Amino acid sequence: MRKRVQCFVDGFNLYHAIDNLGSDYLKWYDLKQLVSQFIDPNIHEIIDVFYFSAYANWLPEASNRHKEYVKAIRAHGCTPILGQFKEKDRSCRSCGSRWKAHEEKETDVNIALALVSGAFKDQYDEAFVVSRDSDLTPAVQMVREEFLLSLSNSLARLMRDTVNKWHG
Repeated sequence: MRKRVQCFVDGFNLYHAIDNLGSDYLKWYDLKQLVSQFIDPNIHEIIDVFYFSAYANWLPEASNRHKEYVKAIRAHGCTPILGQFKEKDRSCRSCGSRWKAHEEKETDVNIALALVSGAFKDQYDEAFVVSRDSDLTPAVQMVREEFLLSLSNSLARLMRDTVNKWHG
């Protein structure tokens, strides 16, 4: 019997990692296809790919592109789980200048909850967590210790190396 794999993708982490490469065409990758490059189909079966993110609604063009991307990954079998942004007042201590900033909320909490919930419900045998967010460490440790499940913390590194190889 093949091992059931669920993948938990931190959309902002992955987007900014790709953006730093300067290769805009990689922003429209097929997540399920990408994950399939890192598993052995004789041993593993991808059960779910969850994509966690939020729309930057104060940036209409970027938000619309993001909505199109979410529609595309949904059509390819991924499940988007969306958080939100919170507006925050900011100010400069030196000059007193004030502005509105936006802070993404709920993504790391949503990933942690989905990871623990899936383990509790016995929905996967192995989990791939694609994120560099250290806030997920307690949830990852809990799944490892309480449910004795395997989590791949090397997938993001493998993905980065593969993207670098493709990019040249």
